[in-house]
Amino acid sequence: MRLKNEVIKVKDGYVYVDTCSLDNILANKIDSMGLGNNDAVGTNFETMVFNCDKHGNISNWTDLDKKNYMTEKEAIIGHEEIINKWKLK
Repeated sequence: MRLKNEVIKVKDGYVYVDTCSLDNILANKIDSMGLGNNDAVGTNFETMVFNCDKHGNISNWTDLDKKNYMTEKEAIIGHEEIINKWKLK
């Protein structure tokens, strides 16, 4: 489930900032096996940043930044913190 997402203009183009709940059972299994995003194991929400175009079409799925959270409230606050961080780039 997506909580928030935004496209941010940065010095060298655009980034897509996405915050979502980690409720996909298959993805969670892959993560816990160490084949995916293993730092997300044991958390409930995540914010990730990707390169994109001005319309939000992601051009590279390698994350530029990410943070995990236990609660939805922490995720919403963390999303805003990452938005503010990337607005300065």
